[in-house]
Formats: sequence, C-alpha cells, structure tokens
Amino acid sequence: MGEPVSQGLVRASELLAEHEVELLTRALLEWGGPARCGDQLAVGMGFACAQDLLDQCQRLRYALGEDAPLGAADWARTLLATEIVFVSDLAGSGVEWPTTTGRDDAATIRMLRVIQRKLARTVSRYYGRSHARTTTPHRVAVTACPATSSVTCRSTPPSTPLARPSTPP
Repeated sequence: MGEPVSQGLVRASELLAEHEVELLTRALLEWGGPARCGDQLAVGMGFACAQDLLDQCQRLRYALGEDAPLGAADWARTLLATEIVFVSDLAGSGVEWPTTTGRDDAATIRMLRVIQRKLARTVSRYYGRSHARTTTPHRVAVTACPATSSVTCRSTPPSTPLARPSTPP
C-alpha cells in the first residue's frame, strides 16, 4: 500500500478495489475523447474552465494509476466528472459509453453506485456545494475578448513559471 500520507489525503487503494479505480480512470479519459464540456459545466464540476478539466483529468488519471494520495476536492471532482461523462449525452459519452469504453451500461451503473457509497465519507463536505477551485494545484490564466465575447482559459502546472510583466529598472 505504500507509506502513510498526510491527513486529508487518501490513496485509491485505501478506498476502492482495482476494478473500481479502473472505471474512474477510464471515465476521466472520456473527457479527452468523445465527451465535450463547456467552461460553465467545467466550473460547476470544480474546475477553472474546460481546458482545466482536461488538464486535471490527466493529472487525476495519473494519480489514480500511481495510487498517489488525493484530497477530498480531487475525489469529489473525480466522482462528479465520472457521473456526468457516463450519464450525459449532451456533454459526456452518454449513449455512446458502451461503444467508446467497452463497458456495459448496467454493469457501469452498478459499479458507480458502489463507488459512490465508498467515497461518501470522503466527499461528504461537497454534497450540494460547488467545489473549491482554489484547491486546484495549478495556476489558471483567463483572457476575455470583448469583441467576440469569447473567453480563453489556460491552465499552468505549478512547476511552470508564468510570464511576469517587465518592470522598469
């Protein structure tokens, strides 16, 4: 199982069976494939924007695969992103789930219910609440274009320095 982790962080192996972790990992991968998410839905799921959703799903898949410890907010984002990508035909994989994942709908919903019960205590503080985007371990640059009413969002990992404005000497 590995070394003990700091309080509040929990490894997947401490909560879920391997096949349950595989379902979450596969569901997060759907966001980079057939599933399409707009910025508003991504924010509602606890991400900064749609690009951040994609970036964080990659990070969360890696963490699940490596059995790295995750905080409650990351577990809540993982669960909600899985629920939406599985069920929603408008934003997620929806009716295409069996085709894109090779997983049966009925078996997936049964397993998802088991995962929900197992994660209930870990994510309980997020029931009925929006996820705190401030806990996302990265920086996000948002640029608005008034002429086109579009918004661009760029997620930057903490190890990547952001460009600083030059200051006069």
